[in-house]
Amino acid sequence: MEAATEVIPKVKRKAKQKWMTEEILNLMEERRCAKGNKEKYEQIHKKVQEKCNMSRENWINEKCKEIEQQRKHAPQTLYRNIEEITGKRTFLSTGCIKAMNGDIIIDKEKIVERWAEYIRELFNDVRKDHNIMKNNFAGPPMMKQEVETAIKKMKHGKATGPDNISVELIEALEDFGIGKVTHLLNEIYDTGQIPTDLSKSIFIALPKKPGATECELPRTISLMCHITKILLKIIMLRIRKTIKLEIAEEQCGFVEDKGISNAIYILRTLIERALEEQKDVYLCFIDYTKAFDRIIMRSLENHPGIKVGGQSINNLRYADDTALIAEIKEDLQKLLNIAEEESRKKGLELNSKKAEVMVISRKQESPKCDIFTNEVKLKQTEKFKYLGTIISNDGKTNKEISARTAQAKINFQEMKTILTNIHISIETRKRALQCHIESVLMYGCEAWTISKQIQNKLEATEMWFLRRMLRIPWTAKKQMREF
Repeated sequence: MEAATEVIPKVKRKAKQKWMTEEILNLMEERRCAKGNKEKYEQIHKKVQEKCNMSRENWINEKCKEIEQQRKHAPQTLYRNIEEITGKRTFLSTGCIKAMNGDIIIDKEKIVERWAEYIRELFNDVRKDHNIMKNNFAGPPMMKQEVETAIKKMKHGKATGPDNISVELIEALEDFGIGKVTHLLNEIYDTGQIPTDLSKSIFIALPKKPGATECELPRTISLMCHITKILLKIIMLRIRKTIKLEIAEEQCGFVEDKGISNAIYILRTLIERALEEQKDVYLCFIDYTKAFDRIIMRSLENHPGIKVGGQSINNLRYADDTALIAEIKEDLQKLLNIAEEESRKKGLELNSKKAEVMVISRKQESPKCDIFTNEVKLKQTEKFKYLGTIISNDGKTNKEISARTAQAKINFQEMKTILTNIHISIETRKRALQCHIESVLMYGCEAWTISKQIQNKLEATEMWFLRRMLRIPWTAKKQMREF
């Protein structure tokens, strides 16, 4: 036993919760050893509980602070912290995949072959005509300051590419190393030839839902070398001003000073104005089979849409999420034909299975709208989820607010162990409620038309949250005062 103690290293106890500190783990070990002494055990147990409550509250406060900052500056990492607080499990892959003929593949080598086949098919460019610029428009050489600026703008803690070189390592090279990187980038920029090592990427499939066996269902991302990212960042910074002038006014995705809330507000305002003038609104929500390219549909500019403030709007875009807008069915069909034709030129394919049409009208029964793409009739729907908000065929927000309320209550139940925990201060719980629950409830509220009925519904939902946080049953006839 003594020999085993000397040779075999002790396995450290792992924290079951992320907020557990080394001090708490040591106290737990001390408590375990004191099981024979009841008085000592109870003293240590009380101390463990105090430390756990304090550590958990501090951890929740830190996470809430991060969530508040990320909502403004880094929305892409926002839900990662929310999932940490709620304890939500991330989806894992099933370990098998379907072949093209529908057979299930279990063998690892064959799974890799199937993914390689899918990636080749996904990035296969079937366009016949390529507009290749033959003239040599050489720009100025890349300056050292440009490389430094690009490195500073890159985020830390990101996964490395095939070369295993992180941006932190490039930063640590300081003046001498950045000079070498600048020289390498200028060679690539002048010759137009990217070294084979830098042109390789690692493809990773991230499951969006559990049990996904089709290659189309997971989200595929590629990890490229950070040197390549620096090159692309410099080029992007150089062309930003020029590109900004080329982006259509209707595009709200990845554009400075625009976002999802702008797109939702524009669409809802347009619908309300049209209904006020007793006009029907014909919508077609486009979905692309593969959207790794971006389309600039200049051909849509001269076609009719819905007039708002003297300007005719016939489409609204957030990245590749496109909504075509018209006053009559015939105009909507023309717009869809143009979008389909222009998309094909750019290597994009419309997904007729997911594309849907809607007619928003004040009439009791919405007019029928038979719209076709590739000789396939598109489904006409009464409601559609566009950019996370529900658009209904009556033009009202009642269905959207009901869905928001239901989702907020589901999220509350997920965080119930934290929000109803009396050992956590009410201020911390209120902060968690605002960060995770109220943000879900009020998503897209900038575009809502608030009536007295809707206001009462939102206030009732807020009371529902607060009463449960304070553990006040619905049978107790108590007035809720500000706390």
